[in-house]
Formats: sequence, structure tokens, C-alpha cells
Amino acid sequence: MTNYNNPLPGHRILNCVPSRDTEQDWQLRHAVEAGLVAEEVAAIPEQLGNRLGP
Repeated sequence: MTNYNNPLPGHRILNCVPSRDTEQDWQLRHAVEAGLVAEEVAAIPEQLGNRLGP
């Protein structure tokens, strides 16, 4: 059993097997059609915050 609260240092899992049938995966339009997310998206701000520089 894996202890997720205290993983071994450097312990990683690499998924080398490509996913199958990705054309059947849910896309954003499926979530919109199901009423799970709004169709409208927030506008990208014209300026960045002051913390990132001028």
C-alpha cells in the first residue's frame, strides 16, 4: 500500500503506455452541454499584476 503522505524521496511513477480511445474523452463542450461549467469564459486582463514587473 502506498503512503501518499510520506512518499520516498525521488519516488516517481512514469506512465509510458499511451492512452487509448482519447477521442472518447470528455472535452470542454461536453461539460458545457451537461451544464457543469458556464459557456462564457473570463476575459484575459490587459495588464499583469505589479509583482511581475513593469
